[in-house]
Amino acid sequence: MTTGPFCGSMGCRTEAEAIIDHPDHGERVVCAGCADGHEVVAILDDGERTVLDRAKVMSQQALARADSAERELEEIAQVNENLQQSVQELEAGLDE
Repeated sequence: MTTGPFCGSMGCRTEAEAIIDHPDHGERVVCAGCADGHEVVAILDDGERTVLDRAKVMSQQALARADSAERELEEIAQVNENLQQSVQELEAGLDE
């Protein structure tokens, strides 16, 4: 059974995992989902605050964004390949 701390985002009752630097409200204790897109300044380990090196956190976030972008590029390349194949099949059908 989870005993807290819990996410401080409005309406969210998920177990808190991080402390973010919210642009309007300062530091907030939030879950991983609500931390997305915000600067993480600390993580919570069994409810205890562990301060992180901001440069390390920023590099981890950049790597995560790069991985996501790479996956998107792979999907785009696959769609492009499928489109090229469809065009070739259509052209072949017109030649018949």
